[in-house]
Amino acid sequence: RLLPHVLGAIAPSAAARAEPLNAHGKLARDLAEQGAVAALRPFYAPHADAALFGLEFEAPDVRLEDATYYAAANLVRLTRDVTEPEVARAKLAFRKALAADLASPAAACAALGRSVQLLGAPQSPAELLADVDAVTVDDVKRLCYDHVHDCDHALAAIGPVHELPDYNWLRTACYDYAF
Repeated sequence: RLLPHVLGAIAPSAAARAEPLNAHGKLARDLAEQGAVAALRPFYAPHADAALFGLEFEAPDVRLEDATYYAAANLVRLTRDVTEPEVARAKLAFRKALAADLASPAAACAALGRSVQLLGAPQSPAELLADVDAVTVDDVKRLCYDHVHDCDHALAAIGPVHELPDYNWLRTACYDYAF
């Protein structure tokens, strides 16, 4: 749940989430500096025994290769170069987003229901925050190495995609030659 926040592409407040591109992390900064995307939305969909993580972005058709390059490069960077300040900032952003999401009793009840559905038992916000606080830089590196470095990925696109790299390009871009 913390990885989208480590990438810095999720803004910590509801007001900042309304911005088209939030440059809170290296990935978002790289994409914004290059003008490669108009919007960036990482997603995380947990399930009982697995999860789906990905990046959704809107890019001009002539910038698709650049946007894909920076996304892949930053995911690979997390396998070796994520820093303690990045993880600390991500934890703070996660705390703020969770507080905003649980602002009403109905939202808190829905969150408990989701945890029962996913985990089979209720997990309170305090337990969730304790789990997030236990995440270390090495945990992030290990997770990214296991699921990004030299792994099969899925790529889907709609619209004019003539400049979108092919699957082999993406697979090669996610192989970190530093290892």
